[in-house]
Amino acid sequence: MGKPGLTTMAAAMLMLACAAAPASAQQAAGAATGAGASAEAVFPDTAYLKASEPEGIARYLRYLGYRAILEKDPNGDPVIETGMGGFKVMLWFYDCTDGRDCQRLQLQLGVAMEKKLDLETVNAWNRRKRFQTLHLDEENDPILSHDMSTVAPGMPAAQFRDVVELFEGQVAELRRIIVAHDSDG
Repeated sequence: MGKPGLTTMAAAMLMLACAAAPASAQQAAGAATGAGASAEAVFPDTAYLKASEPEGIARYLRYLGYRAILEKDPNGDPVIETGMGGFKVMLWFYDCTDGRDCQRLQLQLGVAMEKKLDLETVNAWNRRKRFQTLHLDEENDPILSHDMSTVAPGMPAAQFRDVVELFEGQVAELRRIIVAHDSDG
């Protein structure tokens, strides 16, 4: 399920939802210009990330070692492109007002496949997983997603990091399923 207004293929190929750092973390990040500045001082685990502050989320993803390209989706809402396991992952921003003041995020990975996954494989995935969901788009390509709420006061940075790391692990597992599926004859 991609953002409204995107074509199925564009939505399937885009992926990674993101959260933003609070104003205090953004100010600290802006002040930390010296090479000796501690990342923990910039992004303590107790900092709160908010979808309403997409620049802070992009900065935190970079701090975690991910690529984070902040853009606008076709509806004018923020979206961050990143990568995990060799795939492009998108971080979509939801419940925004005029492209700002977003409340929720969704990490998303879509994979275009020539040999399609079957519904039985997708349902087996969803029975085993608690946090991420897998579904098939209109072209029967798999879409992996994880939703997050960042309403006041926001999501603690440690929790956001845990979600991103968990999602990356699931991306690796999905890759194994896809490779095995493609090698079946």
